[in-house]
Amino acid sequence: MSITEQTDKMMADAGTLHEEQVVGLSPPSLAGEDFGWHLDRAPEAFAFIGCGNAARGITHAIHLPRFDLWMRAILCKMHAFWRN
Repeated sequence: MSITEQTDKMMADAGTLHEEQVVGLSPPSLAGEDFGWHLDRAPEAFAFIGCGNAARGITHAIHLPRFDLWMRAILCKMHAFWRN
């Protein structure tokens, strides 16, 4: 499976959980993750997932002292990835 096919599959699976929250493809990024080694061995796609909830006051960005995460968001994303 190509990276494009894997990305399309991941986006479709994510949309089955909370379609209104699936933003779509982001512009290319120079994120500092090292997944190239994995891509040579298995089909993968890189995703940025949100973990905030403004209604609950969980709005601070990662690497800030007041950062918190909304665990339900993480669990939903894990479910989508697991299905993939």
